[in-house]
Amino acid sequence: MKLFTIIVFIFIIVFVPLSFGENIDLIVMVDISASMEPYFDDVVSYFLNDLLANNINSGDDFYFLIFSSNTERYGDLNINDDPASVELVINKIKLTQPIALHTDLVNAVQSLYNFSSSLPQERPKLILLLTDGIHDPPPESKYNIESSEVEQIMGLIGRNMRKDNWVFKIIKFPMDINESALSNNSESADNKTNYLDILAEESESKIIEYNSSDNDSLTLIESEIPDLRNNNSEEDENINNLESENDINVDITTMIINLALNPVFILVIVILIVLIIVVIIIYNKKTKSTVSKVIKKTSAKKKRKGKSQQIEMRVQTQNPKIGFRNIHQIGKDHYKKVGGGKSAFLIYFIKFPSNIAEIHWDGKNFTFIPVKTIFFPELNGKLKKCLNKDIHALSKKGHRIIINFYEYISPLEKINSIFRKVLSSYY
Repeated sequence: MKLFTIIVFIFIIVFVPLSFGENIDLIVMVDISASMEPYFDDVVSYFLNDLLANNINSGDDFYFLIFSSNTERYGDLNINDDPASVELVINKIKLTQPIALHTDLVNAVQSLYNFSSSLPQERPKLILLLTDGIHDPPPESKYNIESSEVEQIMGLIGRNMRKDNWVFKIIKFPMDINESALSNNSESADNKTNYLDILAEESESKIIEYNSSDNDSLTLIESEIPDLRNNNSEEDENINNLESENDINVDITTMIINLALNPVFILVIVILIVLIIVVIIIYNKKTKSTVSKVIKKTSAKKKRKGKSQQIEMRVQTQNPKIGFRNIHQIGKDHYKKVGGGKSAFLIYFIKFPSNIAEIHWDGKNFTFIPVKTIFFPELNGKLKKCLNKDIHALSKKGHRIIINFYEYISPLEKINSIFRKVLSSYY
């Protein structure tokens, strides 16, 4: 790595440098209120797997902020040569869940502007705001005010953003998918849909309407990142050129021609090009090896087939956001209890006794075994190869539920799979 730095330094001195694009600050603020729940997996998958994995260069800074009733600076990442730093932030972000009951949009946008202003302003900035646009602050918020006042504040923030010449994008999510997750005052929520329009208009920014079946609009964000780097570099180069013209009164053209015809200079160029190619090859191999170690380390958490297997139970209409309560590792020829009470796989949405069934793994397949058959009137004995199948259960009071078992794949393992595909496409 030291050799690479020396070569680059010599290259800069000799060549009156060519700019390949500056480093940038990527600032992402995500709405984690409950109304975002239908889209949150897509948000994490896209911005971590695609944007972060494919469009961030070494030396860039990535900031992840979340908001609901309050705003939190949730993760900072300087992209360097250590993939473990990427893993650390990803591990934290993937634990975020959209469960908050209130959304203080104005406070969030104001905090986003204040935070971006606190960063070094010489670096170009790409700022992304992901929200459904609902402003439903808690009663104690200072922004629990009339709509006209909210519009004035949002307009002022937008004008300030425009003056700072940041690249600011708003990704707006639909609000009519999960009405139960919206504000308790639905009329209030319906009246608060124009604030993003005001913010976009005053900041001269785009609102990208999110469509889960079409990610082309999100791809446009990626396509603007190279322009963000190059435009800033071109501006710096133009400034340097103007300063040179004012300060140096020499015939640049003649000097360059004489230098280019110098055999020693030509030899230095050839040697530098060869050294740079060699170092880049070595550096890429080292980077690939380091990233592979991180991927193998996190992938090792998944147990080998034949010894144990991790599965998840989900009950339809029962909230699955309960951590690892219904995710368990089952060893070969072992059983896990299913039911209410203290059962390993817990049904709590509808009242059931403990241990009404068992799930068994023989090292190859899972089998669902009714223990108290009265609760499974549609099953005639054991259900072999029960993963990804509907299992109907009936409570004593006649409430019908559907149980499903799935092979559990952690969010980090999914991200690692994306990283492996990215690596294989480059090497």
